[in-house]
Amino acid sequence: MKQLRFIEIFLFIWLIFGLTGCSYLSWFRSAPEEIIQEPIETEIIEPVKEIKAQLPSFDPQMVQIQINFDVNDFTIKSYYHRQLNGIVELFNKYPDQFDCVEIQGHTDSTHTEEFNQKLSEKRAYAVLNYLKNHNLHNYERFVARGYAFRNPLASNDSPEGRAQNRRVVIKIIPCLDD
Repeated sequence: MKQLRFIEIFLFIWLIFGLTGCSYLSWFRSAPEEIIQEPIETEIIEPVKEIKAQLPSFDPQMVQIQINFDVNDFTIKSYYHRQLNGIVELFNKYPDQFDCVEIQGHTDSTHTEEFNQKLSEKRAYAVLNYLKNHNLHNYERFVARGYAFRNPLASNDSPEGRAQNRRVVIKIIPCLDD
């Protein structure tokens, strides 16, 4: 039963944040009403298996959400609020499904390691504080950590690469059945 709840949680995250951006949500909203109201005639597990099969990089141990930042800044852009509010809703709805959530702050390599360490921590705590301030329950399961420029996604040699590295990643690690 816990596995089915985890799959439901994954689908919720997938629908809100989309592995292809928000295009799925816009399609869903524009779908004809009669399609949305059709009763489901098969078991819930069959559609879940189909969707899971379409996700080649899905790791059932972890789901990640990424938020990017401007240079030398730890202000959360307003277009990330919807994603963060979805995280609050998810954790408030399924509080016992997760052991730990790590909020990881990262930077590019344009400053010293000491400066970037503090900036990455400020980014991680900005996200944690946003979640707390938006009625997140059980926030003691969340840990904010700064990683400076030690874990880049892209090369810091180009402006595009540096922009990808200025981020916070929320790693959601679900409880597993023993």
